[in-house]
Amino acid sequence: MTKNEAIEAGKEAGTKQAEAMVNAEWLRAKVPAGASGIAVRDVAVAEAGPYASMASAERKVRSTPFFDAYAKAFAAIVVARWNELPEVKVEQRVRSFEWRVESALTSAQADLDKFSKNFSEDPAYAFEWADSAMKAAASRKVALHLQAIAKEHGLDEALNFAHQQALRGARYPSHSTSATTNEMAAYVTAAYAEFVEFVEGK
Repeated sequence: MTKNEAIEAGKEAGTKQAEAMVNAEWLRAKVPAGASGIAVRDVAVAEAGPYASMASAERKVRSTPFFDAYAKAFAAIVVARWNELPEVKVEQRVRSFEWRVESALTSAQADLDKFSKNFSEDPAYAFEWADSAMKAAASRKVALHLQAIAKEHGLDEALNFAHQQALRGARYPSHSTSATTNEMAAYVTAAYAEFVEFVEGK
């Protein structure tokens, strides 16, 4: 058997075994709750070992490419089905939201610090680039607001609020006599929409 044939045989055998045995019950029994994607893959590769040995004996194939392809195919199905578990989807949404909040706050603070520095050195120049500071301020405001809502009422409530604010801002944009007020309102609306899109993927 050539190397490519061994790889194809390993892939076929690993896929067949995983599809036959990996279900929600198996996943919950084998994979620790809260495991990362890498940890899930490591569990899958370890679990694949004995089955790969049996499959190689049945096919009379003894080669590293076969074992590697078997483990890779087996692990791919384990990870895919793990990610489909309801509790894992919930956890992933929470992690995504928390990461987005921290990322928004860190990025916004950096931009605001930069604006503050430029303003102290040359106010006129700083205001030439004030739009980036306004966007950062809007992002910071939204991140802190949604973080507070999520902490008190849960993630779904925070995202529902963000969705409502994004729709409201899009349908009824600010028409103040102050151009700056209108611009800031637009940035806030965009920030709410970006949160929903990032966490929910829509």
